[in-house]
Amino acid sequence: MRCLIAALALICCAMSASAQDPHYQPWRPGGDAAAATEELLRELTAMTDAAERDRAASPDFLADLRRLIARYGEAWPILWFRDDFVDGDFSSSPAWTVLAGLWAVDPAFGLRSDAQPQPSASPEELAADLLGVLLDQRGIRRVDEPIAPPPRSISGEAEIGLAQPLSNAFSITLNLVDYGGAGLLEARVYQTPTREPGYRLVYRAAPDPSFAIFRSSRAGTILIGETTAPARLTPGVTTPVVWRRDRVGGMTVSIEGEPVLEVSDTTFRDAWDGFILRNAGGDFSLRSITAAGTG
Repeated sequence: MRCLIAALALICCAMSASAQDPHYQPWRPGGDAAAATEELLRELTAMTDAAERDRAASPDFLADLRRLIARYGEAWPILWFRDDFVDGDFSSSPAWTVLAGLWAVDPAFGLRSDAQPQPSASPEELAADLLGVLLDQRGIRRVDEPIAPPPRSISGEAEIGLAQPLSNAFSITLNLVDYGGAGLLEARVYQTPTREPGYRLVYRAAPDPSFAIFRSSRAGTILIGETTAPARLTPGVTTPVVWRRDRVGGMTVSIEGEPVLEVSDTTFRDAWDGFILRNAGGDFSLRSITAAGTG
């Protein structure tokens, strides 16, 4: 408890000094100072965990302390990856790997996956498709005929992954397009080659759109929290969705800058081994994806 109070006093002194000397220019620590700050926050987090485990301090005081740690540890100095898919190729820089189903790059909306159930074709539609194939083979299809939509994943699921390390604390921005159908889109940070342990942000589309965060571990996949009000996205419009995890396990989800979900979980403390997107029965695009974090 004494160590906790001493560490808290150290942070407060630093805040007080900066407030009393306004003539100094804003300064962002670098080099050894940044490393020292990282170490201070890590030690303070460990001490807070120990105090909570041993019931050595007031729960309210510990909660305030965790909020303080999160506040001063919420910088994202490292860009782990970013992809806007403007090169039309998701297989390089960074190198995404299709794990299931079909994915393609839409020139207008980025990385796209359509895994909606396919309706049974009528005899007339089958005949029209056959005629189209014959016209293509003879090179006489009319140039003003509509271009075929992106191919659908027959299985109803599509999954794509990026084997890119990522710090435990992160800020992931998904510029998401929902085309107005049903289904769900999952964003996952994972550990180990099985790609299973980790956290999953799940967006469930119509008819009752919502966001939820799940934890997947040896104990199974468990819901940590979900939105209580409909989280509607405008169909066909790019919407920024930001998923953040701070240094003490707090996670938030924001839509266009407005928080819609807040949870906390400290099961996983190590860095992540990669990132996965999974589409189950929906039609979605990711105009761009950015992941930043700590060292």
